[in-house]
Amino acid sequence: MKTRQDYILYTKYLDHHFNDESSLFLKFRNDSELSYCEKELLNSRILIKEKKWQECFERLEQLTIETPFFKAERYLQLASIELLRSRYEESAKFGNLAVRYFELCQDQLGLFRAHYNLMAAFSRAGMNSLGHYYLTQSEKYAVENKEKLILARAKACYLSKECRFTEAKDVIAEIMSSKADHNKLEWEYFLIAASDILYRAGEHDQALLIVSELTHSKTLLVKGRVLFYYHMIRHLHDKRELPVKPEAITQIPEYDLKWDIVMAIQNGETDRAQMLWSKLMSLLPHNFAQDFQCLDASEEKTIFVQVINSKLVQKPEVSLNLEALKGKKPRLLIELLLNSNTPIRKEILIEKIWGEEYRPKFDARFYKLVERVKGMVPMPIKNDNSAYYIARAS
Repeated sequence: MKTRQDYILYTKYLDHHFNDESSLFLKFRNDSELSYCEKELLNSRILIKEKKWQECFERLEQLTIETPFFKAERYLQLASIELLRSRYEESAKFGNLAVRYFELCQDQLGLFRAHYNLMAAFSRAGMNSLGHYYLTQSEKYAVENKEKLILARAKACYLSKECRFTEAKDVIAEIMSSKADHNKLEWEYFLIAASDILYRAGEHDQALLIVSELTHSKTLLVKGRVLFYYHMIRHLHDKRELPVKPEAITQIPEYDLKWDIVMAIQNGETDRAQMLWSKLMSLLPHNFAQDFQCLDASEEKTIFVQVINSKLVQKPEVSLNLEALKGKKPRLLIELLLNSNTPIRKEILIEKIWGEEYRPKFDARFYKLVERVKGMVPMPIKNDNSAYYIARAS
């Protein structure tokens, strides 16, 4: 059975890729000693880096391979693509196939990468016990300094998921104070994870400092995640308006969805917010439940959940007899606001109260209705950016 050492030319180019040595890596295209299969597998690395995930996935699916080592490489890349696309079950399926073929080759580095991918997939899916299992499996195959850095990141993430923040911070502090010469890409990945963990641990300023620096990176594959953290932290803590969604965020399905949820709630688009939240529940069923609930104690401390909680309506503590209110429209307005845990946009309220498609001519009537209702109920009716809600009395 041939091993990684039997494909020294292919692995040399692969090392150039992982060490971010682009000029050396791209020479593979003109290397006549490489097979078609080897060139396709190396070319797919470029497509992944360029976020052309669907094109890469389709090309890999069509690639016929008989050699166990290259089969393992193919399955590992398919697992990585699905992980980047937030399709965690599919990623795990391909990851297990990669493990099977790397075991046939007794490939230590391949087994490390495959087990690590499985750890990431199960952890992101909220299956922490399986994530921890594959973390311990990957530890068996870590030899080089780069693999040890990757494992330190994974260990800190696991401890954070378990709400063991002091231990997680100790792991981060040990790595950040070391004088080891780290691989640039892996170091940036470590910093992204560190910023998330530190935020969960209450170190908000330090988390912001790290992501602020990372926004200037020219090589980061997952810059969308960094930009998501950066803008959400500034929005919550510095009261900055969220900008137009950066394109880099749209390329990461999980964070693209989370951004849209925040904006839908903020804009009072109640039905859309619920629909998007249902998608998030399907994507991460172990973390989220109906009515914008978070099921995970560690996830509860993330910047995303903190922003969501800041935008939800706190139900008033006083009870109200709707039947005692005079008029159908006042009762309907109050009922709509009381039954929503998010603000509701003016146009949506008008359509539901008057039963007609919104037109600007309804605005004056709506404002009069709101003023009338304010004098009928003991709790304040407020609005932010034309999205209305009933607040607790101050």
